[in-house]
Amino acid sequence: MTYFDLYKKIIANGWEVLRKIESNHYIYIKQGMESPPVPFHYDKEVGARLLIKIIKDMDLSS
Repeated sequence: MTYFDLYKKIIANGWEVLRKIESNHYIYIKQGMESPPVPFHYDKEVGARLLIKIIKDMDLSS
């Protein structure tokens, strides 16, 4: 999965971009809860372990 595909999945699950930090990390918000920083490198592949952590932390299983 690329970072752009992950971004689309995050948005589809009701998260909104709260702010951009550094040059390529985003903080998302959903129902008042902030996400940990999520990297965004557009067309690069997300590492498997990082992807699992983001999916778990943001409850993106659906």
